[in-house]
Amino acid sequence: MENLIFYRYYKIYLIITFILTTFYLLSLNSVHSYNAMSEWVINYQGGFVRRGFIGEIFYIISKYINVNLKFSFSIVQIVLYGLLFFYFYKLLLKLEYSKLVLFVIFSPVFLFFPLAELEAIGRKEILVNLLMISLFLLKIDEYKKLFFFFVASLIVLLTHEIIVFYFLNFLFFFILIKKKNNSKYNLICAGYFILLFLATILLSINEYTQTDKEEMCNALLNDFNIVCGFQAHYVINNVSTYVNEVGWNLEHYVRNLFIYIIGFGPLLIFSYFTKYNEEKCKNIVTKIPLFLVLFILSIFNLIIFLISVDTGRYFHLSYSNLVILIFGLNYLNLIVIDYEKINNFEIIIFKDSKILFIFFFTVICFTWTPKAVFKEDLGSIPHYRTLQKIPNFTDNFNNLKLINKK
Repeated sequence: MENLIFYRYYKIYLIITFILTTFYLLSLNSVHSYNAMSEWVINYQGGFVRRGFIGEIFYIISKYINVNLKFSFSIVQIVLYGLLFFYFYKLLLKLEYSKLVLFVIFSPVFLFFPLAELEAIGRKEILVNLLMISLFLLKIDEYKKLFFFFVASLIVLLTHEIIVFYFLNFLFFFILIKKKNNSKYNLICAGYFILLFLATILLSINEYTQTDKEEMCNALLNDFNIVCGFQAHYVINNVSTYVNEVGWNLEHYVRNLFIYIIGFGPLLIFSYFTKYNEEKCKNIVTKIPLFLVLFILSIFNLIIFLISVDTGRYFHLSYSNLVILIFGLNYLNLIVIDYEKINNFEIIIFKDSKILFIFFFTVICFTWTPKAVFKEDLGSIPHYRTLQKIPNFTDNFNNLKLINKK
C-alpha cells in the first residue's frame, strides 16, 4: 500500500515539475539574455567549433522549414525533460518505499534544482543523464550498448564536452554489466573509450578565431534575428580563461562541503545498504563497495570545479547521474538493496517518530538550495520561490515567436 501511495504522489510531483519546467523554458527562451539558449544556438556557420553540432543541425532544419530557431530548441528542451522524468519514473517503480529513498529523490541538488536556480534550466548537460538512463532501458546486448554509447557520446561530446567528466561513470557501468571476463569485449570497450579520449583532445586543440565567431554570430543575426549571447562568445576562449575565473576562499570551501554532505549524503547512505548481485555480475569492480564507487565517481565528476564557477549546475549533474546509475543498477537487478537494514537504520535515526522524520525531511529537502555559482550563498525555500516568481515571467510570452521572422 505504501508503495502505491508513494508512486502516485511522486508521479504528481514529477508532472507538476514538468509543467513548471515547460513554463519557465518557454518564458526564458523568449528573451535575448538567457545563457542556456545562447549555448544551444552555437553552430558551424563560422567553421567547426566545440559545442556546435546540435546547433548546426537545428540551424539547417529551422532555416529550411522557416521556424524560429529558439522555438525549435524550446521544443527540444521540453521533450528532453519529459523523457528524463518519464524514464526516471520507470526506474523508480522497481524500488520499494523507504524514508531514505524520499531523502534521495527530493534532494535539493536533484530534479527540482533547475527550477530553483533558473540559470541551470535547459542546459545541454541533460544529454549526459539521458544517455546514462537510456543504457539501462535499452533492451539490447552489451556489444550493441557499447556501440550505441560510442555514437551517442560522440554526438554529446560535439554538443558539450562536459561528458568527459562522466566517462568514468559509463566505464564502471560497462565493466559491471559483463558478468565474466571477456577479452573481445574488453578490447572493444577500451577501444571506444580511447577513441572518445582522442576526440576530446582534438576538440580541445581545434582553432576557432574571433573572425570565425563573428561569422557565426552574423549568420544567426541575419537568418534568425538572434544576437549571440554570453556562451557563444566563450567558445573562442581556452581552458586558462576558465581557470582564472575560479578563486575559492575558506567560506566557499565550507559552503560547498555542506552542499556535498547534505545533498549527496542520503544517496551515499542508501548505497551503503546495497550489494552486487553475484548471479548477474562478478568481476573486479564488485570487490569495491558501491558506496565507495559512488563517492569516487562523484569526486571525479566534480573535478570540473577546478575550471568552472558553475558549481550548482555540476552538483546537480553529478548527483542526478549517480542517482540514475544506482537506480538503474537496481532496475537491471545488478544490485540487491537490503530494505531490512534500511528500515533498522531509519528506526535508529527517527526513533519511530513521524514528527522527527517530517522535521528532518522538511529541513534537509525543502528549506535550501545551492546557487549556480560557487561564490553565492545558499538559496531558501526553493519550491515556494519557484511558484512565487511565476508572475514575473508571464510577460515574456509576448516575445515568443514560432515562425522565423528576420
